[in-house]
Amino acid sequence: ENFRGKVVYVDFWASWCGPCRKSLPLYEEMKKEFSSETFEIVAINLDEDRNDAVRFLEKHPVSYTILLDPAGTTASQWQIQAMPTSFLLGADGRIIRSWAGFYPSHMEEIQNEILAALQ
Repeated sequence: ENFRGKVVYVDFWASWCGPCRKSLPLYEEMKKEFSSETFEIVAINLDEDRNDAVRFLEKHPVSYTILLDPAGTTASQWQIQAMPTSFLLGADGRIIRSWAGFYPSHMEEIQNEILAALQ
């Protein structure tokens, strides 16, 4: 509800996930490219031990919203099958696109999808 009317990139991640470790710093760079008035990133951590997430974020701090879901309730509701999994939500809150897995080469495609959603 805090992000109503904004385009939101939702990312499910865990500190033990190799591709996740690569994606979070790249998402931090991406966050800086878009206005916080119209775009947000919400990263939902699925580590069972919150300290694992905290230690990772101490080494790789990010300025976007991090939520903790150690029980995996949200991941279950969103039917997450792979790590990481990301969703792009339009300003109306509907899913525009999803990505299972992460490759740095996806960043241009993700950014283009965000730009299209912002227009």
